[in-house]
Amino acid sequence: MTIHRKRAPRDQAGFSMVELMIVLAVFSLTFAATLPAFRNSMRGHRLQSAANQIETGLRGVRSRAIAEDVSYIVAWIPDDEQFFVVRDDNGNGQPDWNTEPVDGPKELPDGIDLSYVGNDFPNGTLIFRPNGSTNIEGALVLEDAEENKIYIDIIQPSGVIHVLSEDEYSATTTTTPTTATSWDTR
Repeated sequence: MTIHRKRAPRDQAGFSMVELMIVLAVFSLTFAATLPAFRNSMRGHRLQSAANQIETGLRGVRSRAIAEDVSYIVAWIPDDEQFFVVRDDNGNGQPDWNTEPVDGPKELPDGIDLSYVGNDFPNGTLIFRPNGSTNIEGALVLEDAEENKIYIDIIQPSGVIHVLSEDEYSATTTTTPTTATSWDTR
């Protein structure tokens, strides 16, 4: 008596171990090849996100100055990762930490350096007046560890604020980034 084993039809057969290993190798190589690009994309996104947050915050401060008919001071603390918003109730253009309302500290993201280009930011301050104008014209420069830069352009006398890439900033200004003064926030 002969016993015949039935073989599974070809369309019901599983994958061999070799086929599974080849697919796993292809996925691993694809992942390894795209990981650096993904990391760079995330770093650029962090810098853009930080610039957008600061731009939104500055526009909000400008709006408060107009709505409340009082000057507001945005003060950066050199060599720190924070800035404050101070309502300038006495109108002297200086933050009076003990007597005027202070909003902050507001944190800058880790690994982001803040500097400025253009006219000097006196004592690390930017003042928005009740008519929406500012005390200076220039740009805040945000830079990450890979030296990618984004500019927050502040236009005087209007107080209008724009976020610009390095190329956009270079095309719209005569001030060169080499005149930047740095406040290292790392």
